[in-house]
Amino acid sequence: MANTKISAFTAATVMTGAQFSIIQGGTNKRASIGLLFLTGSATIDFGSVDDNASSAASNVTVTGAVVGDFVLDVTASGNIATTDGIFLLGKITAAGVCEVTLHNDSAGAFDAASQTIYVIVIPKASFGL
Repeated sequence: MANTKISAFTAATVMTGAQFSIIQGGTNKRASIGLLFLTGSATIDFGSVDDNASSAASNVTVTGAVVGDFVLDVTASGNIATTDGIFLLGKITAAGVCEVTLHNDSAGAFDAASQTIYVIVIPKASFGL
């Protein structure tokens, strides 16, 4: 039996849900893992956040999300994603709403420029919950 290598999830693949690419013998194949991924994005300016503090919460619309769904990842397009000690946290607080906060655990104040925030959610129903 030949080895099968999972190449990587791409943004386009994750956005459409339960498919990923497998490269086998030079052929790109599709496989299903049976999970649905919900996504959302919004442009947010968290402003300046002091060390060991969190920003005010901002909302990102994630159509189809419900309270109790799993927020798999919250990431950003700019310096939030590349600065040590800066974390984005998300939770579903109402139907279709992911509340996002920025936490600063760096050595000083952090001013995040306005940037696109991306959220990926796995519905709890995917696990029969």
